[in-house]
Amino acid sequence: QRTSVMIDNKSNCNMVITIKGGGLEKKIPVGKQKLGHAMVNRNQQYTISGKVCGKNYRSTKYITDSYTITLK
Repeated sequence: QRTSVMIDNKSNCNMVITIKGGGLEKKIPVGKQKLGHAMVNRNQQYTISGKVCGKNYRSTKYITDSYTITLK
């Protein structure tokens, strides 16, 4: 089964977020003040990383249901 990961970019910078885990790697471009999303397999651990206005972002999350990340 699959579920969605949403990226809510509230910053004034464009970004590319990488989601790795569960046998997949996805790069999600997200424009400033926009939403991006990807479908991933449920019940897997993912590393979510990227740069937000020059600052590194990295998080590890075990995803069981739809998940939203808000970046500022």
